[in-house]
Amino acid sequence: CCCCCIVLSCFRCLTLSLLSKFKMIPPHHAASVVLSMAASLIANHTPPTTENVVGGVHVVSSFSANLYYVTTMPGVEGSFPAIMNYDLDLRMQSLSYSNDPENMPGYPMQTTTYSNDTDSTMVINGVCRPLNGSFGDLFSWIESPVAHSLGNTSINDVTCSLFKLYTPHVNLTACIQTDTGFPIKLEIDLPPSQFIPGFKSPRTVIKYMYDHKTFAPVNKTALSPPENCYEAPPRCAGNGIQNLTMILAQPKYSISGYHIQNQNTADLLGDTVFTCFDVLSNHTDMDEYSVISAFLVEVDTRYGQYALCNSYPGQCLGAQLSYVGQEASFGVKDMGGQCTNNSDTGSWYYMPAAGKCNSTSQKIGVDCNWRILERIRTVDISCTFDKMGMRDACKSDGNLPYNKASAILKSSLFNDVGSGGCPDIPPPNNMENY
Repeated sequence: CCCCCIVLSCFRCLTLSLLSKFKMIPPHHAASVVLSMAASLIANHTPPTTENVVGGVHVVSSFSANLYYVTTMPGVEGSFPAIMNYDLDLRMQSLSYSNDPENMPGYPMQTTTYSNDTDSTMVINGVCRPLNGSFGDLFSWIESPVAHSLGNTSINDVTCSLFKLYTPHVNLTACIQTDTGFPIKLEIDLPPSQFIPGFKSPRTVIKYMYDHKTFAPVNKTALSPPENCYEAPPRCAGNGIQNLTMILAQPKYSISGYHIQNQNTADLLGDTVFTCFDVLSNHTDMDEYSVISAFLVEVDTRYGQYALCNSYPGQCLGAQLSYVGQEASFGVKDMGGQCTNNSDTGSWYYMPAAGKCNSTSQKIGVDCNWRILERIRTVDISCTFDKMGMRDACKSDGNLPYNKASAILKSSLFNDVGSGGCPDIPPPNNMENY
């Protein structure tokens, strides 16, 4: 589920691992979800309009502007530049920005989110993903009889009229430049909410701080996603059927069953990138991770688009339901790294339940696309991160290539206890049924 209405969406769509409930929904996706819901709440609790005039203050119906996102969202706190194109008459909006993930310097991310009257789309490094919902008016709520007009104030030396609205669903603040009608500030205060299936987000405050010097007519060519977003994502040519070692952090067996269908797995470096960020951002308890598992998996490497999976049982956001998906860690390469060699960044994988082989008679590449050959080992995450020192190694490495941290993760999973590894935690009664 990627919630509704991307109007306020993708506030940074940053790319490290926040709101990554159970595996690898990074914040550049999760932040989109939260802002989509914010826009949906605004749209659903105020009447539609094509022109906003409140207390003599006219709000422009279309514009292009530079702005900064300011957010308190855990793990992605900060202020980030973006460009918004907004057209109330056409009922369309786009929001675009670029950034380098802080633990993957040198790998730029270009993200744009789009919304219109029928759908919403998120495009990250050329990868299109559909988002539930549609356009919503950002400012019609100030016409509500329960909205408060608080007079004029000054923000960054610009005089603007201040409005506030408090509801059980969302609290809103806007400041509109008095003489031009351009928004100077829009603030969304969201209570803890289940925007993503299986994950209750914390209270989040998001601010749009518009640069009044950059307001210009809307760029209508920037309002629509690329044409390829309306086509089925292509598959890679692939390198045949391969046996791959896949790793993922999981909740304990009673929750996860050590299953990987409709989950996101990774190779050694890919999981190091993810788990280092997750642990150092203090998300591990929130994500309910308690173990790390390694599996040997037979895979049809004609990869499809990587889908973002969440919760147990997994619920996934993506355009393809049966092909194993691949992307570079955090999707930092062109087309997310779907068909590239990702040895420099690590790879993440999407393991669709619809593509799993459910019997030995099924042929991979014909009847199904992947099967587990073996659970190699499952270890307590505290053994890897605390006893063996991966937490400190993540800190000292700081970012790619995570040489120390990845070596510790490898030892913990693939060395015997007598050789420095962590003890296996098998399922109850050794019921290896995946």
